Amino acid sequence: MAAAAAQQKDMRLEKNVYLSKEKLRLAQTIIDVLNKYSEVKKIRRVFAYKTFFLSCFIYLIFLGLVTTVALYFSGVSSPNYFNFRQACSTVLTQDEIYPFSEVSNQEDVWNWVNTSLIYGVWGSGLTTNNFYLDSENRVVGAVRMRQIRVARQKCDERSPFLQLSYPDSTSLVDRSCYPSFKDSIEGKEDLSINLSKFNLKNDGSKWKSSSELGYDSQFYTKSPQASRLWYGTGYAIDIPSGNLTEAQEIINEIKNSDWIDRETRMLSVELTFFNPNILCFVYGFLMIEFTASGGVTTYNYFIPMTAQRFATVTASDKIFFALDIFLLFFALAFFLSETKILITIIRREKNVFRVLRLFGRALLEEWRLVDVLAIFLLLMWTIYQYQNYIELTSLLDKLNTENLEPNLSSSGRYTVMHSSNLASNSVIEYNWLSLVTMLYWLKFLKYLALAPRVGPVVGAIYRTMFSYQVLIFASILLLTLTSFALGFYVAFGKMVVTFQTFGISLINLGFTILGQFDFEFLYHVAPNYGSLLFFAVILINGLIMLNIFIAVVSDVYGKTLRNSSHQWEEKVTLLMTESGPSFWFSKFKFFKKKVQESESEQVTKAVSGPDWDFMTISMFHEFESRYRKSQKGFDDDDYDDYDD
Repeated sequence: MAAAAAQQKDMRLEKNVYLSKEKLRLAQTIIDVLNKYSEVKKIRRVFAYKTFFLSCFIYLIFLGLVTTVALYFSGVSSPNYFNFRQACSTVLTQDEIYPFSEVSNQEDVWNWVNTSLIYGVWGSGLTTNNFYLDSENRVVGAVRMRQIRVARQKCDERSPFLQLSYPDSTSLVDRSCYPSFKDSIEGKEDLSINLSKFNLKNDGSKWKSSSELGYDSQFYTKSPQASRLWYGTGYAIDIPSGNLTEAQEIINEIKNSDWIDRETRMLSVELTFFNPNILCFVYGFLMIEFTASGGVTTYNYFIPMTAQRFATVTASDKIFFALDIFLLFFALAFFLSETKILITIIRREKNVFRVLRLFGRALLEEWRLVDVLAIFLLLMWTIYQYQNYIELTSLLDKLNTENLEPNLSSSGRYTVMHSSNLASNSVIEYNWLSLVTMLYWLKFLKYLALAPRVGPVVGAIYRTMFSYQVLIFASILLLTLTSFALGFYVAFGKMVVTFQTFGISLINLGFTILGQFDFEFLYHVAPNYGSLLFFAVILINGLIMLNIFIAVVSDVYGKTLRNSSHQWEEKVTLLMTESGPSFWFSKFKFFKKKVQESESEQVTKAVSGPDWDFMTISMFHEFESRYRKSQKGFDDDDYDDYDD
């Protein structure tokens, strides 16, 4: 009966923890009395240590699981994939005579094609049957050369250049100009090139859509310099791999037919490499842009795609796949435990605006927003991982079904390995995984904040970062930097590569105020106005604004750190409150004795009455209310209704 009575008492207390304002003020009086005694601080410190070590032990296991899965599935723990990617990039872009980055006109394009591309992909000329980039890495399938063209337009009649270029012409029909590329004026006329004797699947004579060329409907490549999207349309020539003589004949025919001319705005070379030793693909994409203003810009990337974990499933692979599934369930358990208050709000509230207000407050508490973002990113990574698994196994099957082995009789050397979509999805997969890893490691600060000596420091750093003084001045600093970036972009965007776009200008000025800049290049372009703007940004942003920002952060951090110990005590007391009434009943005699020894008649009278049991619990709930209001500036008590 005693046990049943105690259980009933516990239930009664848990249902009546929210008391009137008068009793809450009385509870705060009791708190102030108890805090005068070292025994209370000792109990709180011991509780904090126990909670810290238990929480850290569990969360470190989870972090170890996250890190292990991230290192395994990303493949970064093995240097083989990086070395493979580097070997492919070096052969095609870093030739000593005609490096890819030094291509500056159409003649340079053909010099690069006939040296780096021809001998890098089809061999050194000593053999006519070479599928190998080097002794280990091979090219699989055909090499695609694709161009996107712009339709010629009638020149502006007001241009004085017309009279110089066409002095004998009385009509503007033949006076053609070639503007910058737009989707609306993409050239789609048939080209006069004849490669029929080579039996190519795509001979570059007709314009084809993305689907006809085998690309995904969403496939595109973004130009870093012009911020333009190049989609998978255009004129494509699929050059068979493996035969050097045949490849040279096709390249010569392309060049002699003037396949690349003034209407060409983008030329790309796409190919796929494969290393059978490590079961890894590398998708290579090299792009040359021909601008309407003359000259060219180059861009390239090589993306490794690891297939080893899908092709040969060993015992260790099965263990890692099991860890992957366990990680997902572990993360879901963390998510549900941290966000149960969100479910309570949705279940109890009917007013949409009230739900949104309480939802926003709840997300900003206890790192709940990190849990929501992390579980979303983890699910996205799982989806992309499964999608890439299907495409990688399809590529491996294609190696066998289409006979892509290195011999001249294989039909597969005429087939392009469409790995562009897989390459872009692999990058997205690794990006999701990196964000998940970063977020979960940052969340470790939540558990460090429980430690007696470390907790106040972590709390001070967190509150300094999101202090309104710091955020306001950071916004002002960003505004001044943005204004200078816009000025540099307008003044020098056409002359200096470091200010070619607004984004690049903003980034470079950020490095400038930190001490990393190239003033000599700017001085040669605009010695007077450039020097004036440069010293203005150094003086205003570098010397004044940045130092004031450091002073503001230091001042806010110092003030916050002085109050952090008290706020840490409140936070730990809140955790003690969440332990339930049984924790306080074990300390009942101690607390009652200390309160009765006080000189407060109001407290003594309350302890002697029937409300003492309520006071024991409610005074620590008052801690929670005061703590949250002091940190978030809440004006009402609505949120407190969902504490448990």
